[in-house]
Amino acid sequence: MIHPRELYVDWRRASRPLQALMELMGLEPASEFAEAARQIDESGWSRLSAGTTVSREEYQARLPEFRPCLEELGVLRSFPERYGTLRACEMVWPGASARQAAERLRPGIRAIIECRALNVTTLTALAALRRTPVGSELESLSDLVRDPGRCIRDGHVLEGTMMRCLWERMKVDYNGLLKHLLFDVVTTDRVPPEALHGRPTNLATLAAWWHLNRNPRRVAITSIAPYGYRFWCEASGHFPECSWELIAPVPDSPNVVGAISEVGKIVYNLAKLIA
Repeated sequence: MIHPRELYVDWRRASRPLQALMELMGLEPASEFAEAARQIDESGWSRLSAGTTVSREEYQARLPEFRPCLEELGVLRSFPERYGTLRACEMVWPGASARQAAERLRPGIRAIIECRALNVTTLTALAALRRTPVGSELESLSDLVRDPGRCIRDGHVLEGTMMRCLWERMKVDYNGLLKHLLFDVVTTDRVPPEALHGRPTNLATLAAWWHLNRNPRRVAITSIAPYGYRFWCEASGHFPECSWELIAPVPDSPNVVGAISEVGKIVYNLAKLIA
């Protein structure tokens, strides 16, 4: 089996693909990692996903141009199911908008029913307590869950409730394989306040899970490219006591804007750590 650690990109040394990506973005390539991070932050890469529909479509049309750099930088590097049986005993499912959360859950379910996650006994959804709806999420909820009203309060999405409803709707008991899988939801209201940094983040939900479960050893993240890779990077970097595995297949037409935004967030956060 190939473990994701063997495919991990050392971002501080990944200068060539990072410079090529900066050129594609219309930025002056920077040889120093910290300087590249500064330019990326100032140009607003991490906020691309909130851009206009037109800008997203323009970047999506340039997928062939961006794909080689994004693959080399890891965000579109496949962690596919063909890598074999997982060693993990636990699985975590990062929160997202309703439709994206459904897409993130499917690879984990598939790994279980195909007997590639033989030791997994628990699945934990990591969710914000409440947040504003994302895009057309309210319409998506109506399609994906039986009772969307359970997931909304005062115009906010109750992310943990939404993920529980998704699990209830998507779970199919294939020959009893899911019957004994324990499912739980951990939200950011169950984390020490100092870990929140003012708003729900990947690390805040991971901290909430860790606060309640301090002895995990082998954990798999079920997600989808490009989003799972950054979550895996953050989990591996901040909770090294665990052996982290990643199930994150690359879609046929991956989200280019999302992938570029992930690059910006990873580079910028790494630069702060090594400053």
